Amino acid sequence: MNRKTLLILGIASLLFAACQQKVRKASLWIGTPINLEYSNLLHISQKEAITQIVIDNPWDSTAILDQYVLVPKKMELTDSLRKILPKGQVIRTPLTKAVVLSSVHAGLFLELHSLSAIAGVCDSEYMLNEQIQTNIKDGQIIDLGSGITPNIERMVEVKPDGILASPFQNSGGHGRIEQLGTPIIECADYMETSPLGRAEWIRFYGLLLGQEQLADSLFALTSERYEALSALAQTTKNRPTVFSGLKSSSAWYIAGGKSVTSGFFGDAAGNYIWHNNTSYGSIPMSFERVFEQAKNAAIWLFKYNTKNDLTYQLLKEEYTPYAGFAAYQNHRVYACNTGKVRYYDETPFHPELFLADIIRIFHPELKLEGKNHYFFPLK
Repeated sequence: MNRKTLLILGIASLLFAACQQKVRKASLWIGTPINLEYSNLLHISQKEAITQIVIDNPWDSTAILDQYVLVPKKMELTDSLRKILPKGQVIRTPLTKAVVLSSVHAGLFLELHSLSAIAGVCDSEYMLNEQIQTNIKDGQIIDLGSGITPNIERMVEVKPDGILASPFQNSGGHGRIEQLGTPIIECADYMETSPLGRAEWIRFYGLLLGQEQLADSLFALTSERYEALSALAQTTKNRPTVFSGLKSSSAWYIAGGKSVTSGFFGDAAGNYIWHNNTSYGSIPMSFERVFEQAKNAAIWLFKYNTKNDLTYQLLKEEYTPYAGFAAYQNHRVYACNTGKVRYYDETPFHPELFLADIIRIFHPELKLEGKNHYFFPLK
């Protein structure tokens, strides 16, 4: 038995211990764990050339959402090795023909110098990056239609080596794309409980794209800047009350008290109206209930997407009761037109940019240098 075979079998025997999908976290490690400072859902360990990724289920703390074994494409994956690898998805890295179902992660490929690794995208109209749009027009990136109902036939033609998709609670999976046999990478980063917890997922995506060192350095810089900004915000005694969002049809979806949004407001030394809520996701509320709890809040922030910027008058015309909020009456409404700025592309993995925005809004007394990127006073 040669040295290469011994190495492969040694790695495989360690991996085999993690073969069950729903097991406790303590039994999952097969190699040397990589220290993750902020993420609560992501676990990474490495043994020689193989990396194990484990993603906790955000909706069931006793279960695993998915796990992956990253095997370099240059490493021979023999039948004997494949048989004894743990259950879960084997992903050959780096990805070179990925399908990306959201603009959030498409922008990340660009930052990781891996734009050429995107073979197809969904919801291309929401991708504001000029280079991505150019590659779509030139046919280098295939437009696969809606992320809810992607064009499966065109996706088959792309022959992707990985599909990046966001999981949702009680969704029943990812539909027809599961039948392709292509590894589906669960992008559950949005379910993290802190802005830096979500941003740290760039280290996972860096491993998928063969850009581990670049991803680590980018995150180190992001976290350093974010922590410095938050520390500055905490020096003030002012804690303005804040709420966010808009009424959508018959409900107003507020961010849970354990959500990333709530984390942002706390790190900016703001007093989020629902910070005591225990939900990690969005919660539907009636307008009446939101108004009852937020009518006297000092600051109101929301996102929207229209060709022309909203004004106080247009907001009132959209729904007259909006004018009853104190923040409206005192002209403390700040909005982000996501049709004009790359909020969704940038802020998940550069939370320091959004944090700087809201610190300037919450605490003008700190006189933070620079200009806002996303949120501006309503005209």
